[in-house]
Amino acid sequence: MLQSLIQHFEYLHHFNLHIIHVIEQNDIDSEEINFQVSKLLNLQHIEVCKLLQIKCESEEFDIHASRFWEQLERANFQSWSDFFLAVDLENYKPNDLNVKLLMAIGKNYESIGVLKQLLKNFGINLEDQTVFLLK
Repeated sequence: MLQSLIQHFEYLHHFNLHIIHVIEQNDIDSEEINFQVSKLLNLQHIEVCKLLQIKCESEEFDIHASRFWEQLERANFQSWSDFFLAVDLENYKPNDLNVKLLMAIGKNYESIGVLKQLLKNFGINLEDQTVFLLK
């Protein structure tokens, strides 16, 4: 189960980068989209900081300039990677950890759903995630 969740985080990282690149390529400047991308990044940062038991550098509703989005997404993914490398499989308590990881995944998908809807207002339909995986 843990390996499956790790793969899910890898996929979400690539899809989050895809969303950021679509927004940048289409030169979209929207307060709502900026807020939602920032929220997506913040929620992932907060969740991984809780698991790593380190101080968070941002809060859920902090707004980040778009020029930092990719850097923040990559930093979040590195933190997740560090966390997964540090998981002590001998003392791994699947129920506790899986619930926390599934909650973090759910928050990411919720943010993606909101961003998909907002991007439709700009005539942009993000590719279905299964299609994205095949590329």
